[in-house]
Amino acid sequence: MSLKIEICDPRDADALWCLGQYYAELNRRFAGGFDVNLSRDPEAGAMVAPRGAFLVARDAAGPLGCVGLKGGKDYAEIKRL
Repeated sequence: MSLKIEICDPRDADALWCLGQYYAELNRRFAGGFDVNLSRDPEAGAMVAPRGAFLVARDAAGPLGCVGLKGGKDYAEIKRL
């Protein structure tokens, strides 16, 4: 299996698919469910250069997972892993 990890726009179709899978998993895990609209979800603009990055892992079959990074000059915060 060949794995690629690439920087992409968090609004890209593969990124949105990964995020949808992530939110669905949170919904399954929490007894009261999970509503992304109630979370403190960062804006997509915070996870693109120069303030951050959004990465998607893919293989030949398609997207596998994602991670958003946002931060400042001296730190980074991992989001949506």
